[in-house]
Amino acid sequence: MENIVDERDDKIDEVHKILSDTSVQLASLFWDIPQAKQLEKPSDSEWCSLEILVHLRQVSEIYANRVKRIMSIENEVQIILKDHDEHQLISKVKIEEETAKSNLNEFMQSRSDLLNRISLIDKTEWKKKICQHELHGELSLLELLIPLAERESIFLSKLNEMLGDVESEEPELTIDMVHATLSNTSIEFSQLFWGVPRAIQIHRPSEDEWCPLETLIHLRLVSEVYASRVKRAMNPDNTELVYLHDYDENKQMEKINLDDESVRGNITAFMNARSDLLNEVSLIDPEIWNKKLVKHETRGEMTLLQLLTPLAQRESRHISKLKEILKDYY
Repeated sequence: MENIVDERDDKIDEVHKILSDTSVQLASLFWDIPQAKQLEKPSDSEWCSLEILVHLRQVSEIYANRVKRIMSIENEVQIILKDHDEHQLISKVKIEEETAKSNLNEFMQSRSDLLNRISLIDKTEWKKKICQHELHGELSLLELLIPLAERESIFLSKLNEMLGDVESEEPELTIDMVHATLSNTSIEFSQLFWGVPRAIQIHRPSEDEWCPLETLIHLRLVSEVYASRVKRAMNPDNTELVYLHDYDENKQMEKINLDDESVRGNITAFMNARSDLLNEVSLIDPEIWNKKLVKHETRGEMTLLQLLTPLAQRESRHISKLKEILKDYY
């Protein structure tokens, strides 16, 4: 476990970014694509786009489990990893019983689990030999994840060829913008706070401004509120508009003891809440976004789009501010 491979830190950043971006790209590619189009094969020997998504979901789950086992170990014994046969895995799938939405949701969950474990570890930990693969021998975390990132890049390029020019009823631009913003915030956090010292995390630009960690805590709290709101709003058993009370963000922040908070804990909690929200909204029909679903205490009846637009705007503002504050580390 003492041996450290000679790998550039920018390669770690590259792999991390690819793995962080895949969920968003998959959601964008499969948005509003008809099932018939998803099942079209470019040739008899190639997978259809839905089979590719199923495959990426299966592999993502394998790697999430591998990383969980590796990162949970409490001694110096290396984990043994067996090889997996991707063609055998996909051969067991009845593609007509699969949906893009369910596979994307499961992909997002496994990817969130993986990113939660690797996003904030020191880069030297990426380079240590931490597992033994039955075919490839001793591997570091970086060596383990490079093939996953490369695989996803290849298949995303293929999916872009297959689905990128599909003409469909595109959702309104504002829906796209809101969805993209909400999908990207977790990634932005991981990149912004990577390697930032605690002293900088808790430094306030001025007396009346939050420090970066307080901003993160605030967005985590708000994310949890909205995840709960959307879950209630999307309940198929609803027979009337869901009533929402106003949210006092300042009152919630007053309860926070900064000494008890950490970047890692808050990013993990944010990712979990955001995954729950995206699982509800990522592949719903555009008309659902524009349907009155809730009645807000002060703003009245609202569509899903009207509910989530302020959240996306809030996160964009705070991300811009964080980039300014943390520019020496970003």
